[in-house]
Amino acid sequence: MLQFLQQLGRVRANEVSLQSAAGEILYQSPPATYKAGREAPVWFAHLLAPQPAKYTFPLRGGVLLVVQAQPSRAVLDAWDDVTRLSAIAAAMFVVANALAFWSVKRALEPFPVIADGLERIQQGDLAFRLPSLAGTEAHAIGAAFNRMAQAVQDKVLAERKAHDAEARLEERREMAPWRTSASKRSGASSHTSCTTNSVNRSLRSAASRWRSRARGACAIPRPATSRD
Repeated sequence: MLQFLQQLGRVRANEVSLQSAAGEILYQSPPATYKAGREAPVWFAHLLAPQPAKYTFPLRGGVLLVVQAQPSRAVLDAWDDVTRLSAIAAAMFVVANALAFWSVKRALEPFPVIADGLERIQQGDLAFRLPSLAGTEAHAIGAAFNRMAQAVQDKVLAERKAHDAEARLEERREMAPWRTSASKRSGASSHTSCTTNSVNRSLRSAASRWRSRARGACAIPRPATSRD
């Protein structure tokens, strides 16, 4: 039996020993060569390793063959897998967060431009238009902003034109009575001037006639000369 065990060597995940009736170790399986010198952390081994199973087989002469399960290599494999998966998960977490931050930054980058445009519209710069923004959502927002700004500008210009037209109409209404009065005054002045001229001409004519009559009445007749 001893020779057989020596030829058998290491049995994976098991510790094989041969004991005499007095308890002397006649044979002990060699240590594991798989991942030799490495062990999983104690807390992980206690957390994961099952209760060790131990089987004893009595042989002739009071010799005992003891086979005990040894899960340390399986626990080490599990630890290595967990470590590798944790590293991959950490790398993926970093990459995913970097992509998320980049995406959020790229999505929010046009917002200061949009806010500046709104402020300029509020200050009265209705001719301001946003440039073409990167990103589908930002491009749609920029196009909607430009349409809104154009509509506001058109409305304000239309209101200004209507206000100017109303002001000119009101001014004409206010000036209409003054123009009518001035026209009447001009007509009355012309009529008065014509009347005055006619009267003057009549007075001049009458004066002329009276002068002629006066000269005729004041003339002294000469005495007639007698001829002897």
